[in-house]
Amino acid sequence: MKTWWNYVYLIVIAMALPLFAGLLPTWEYKGKYFGGGIAREYAINFVAEYLPNEKATLLIEKFMSGTTSTEIMLYLPIAINVSAVALIIVYCVGTILITVNNLITNSIYQSKRQKAKGA
Repeated sequence: MKTWWNYVYLIVIAMALPLFAGLLPTWEYKGKYFGGGIAREYAINFVAEYLPNEKATLLIEKFMSGTTSTEIMLYLPIAINVSAVALIIVYCVGTILITVNNLITNSIYQSKRQKAKGA
């Protein structure tokens, strides 16, 4: 029988991945940038699309003129919300997986019991 202890790693990944993606340092490799700066910039631009123009402009100006710590502070609320949505998705998928797996396991045990009884 499966329980949530079998899927703890999914919960940890769903919580940690959005948070740590923006906290990584940014580095350059062969003319392309990789790391947290790209994730932070993408998240801010994504959120800015759905804000009113004045608020979006203010957010982008603060992001572009800020230091790395300012960028991280602007990124954290977005990352926490993404983590919450990821946890909800993991919970729904995990519940379905656990329920289906346990139903299959119970039906297998039930058929073995009936076979052992000779019914």
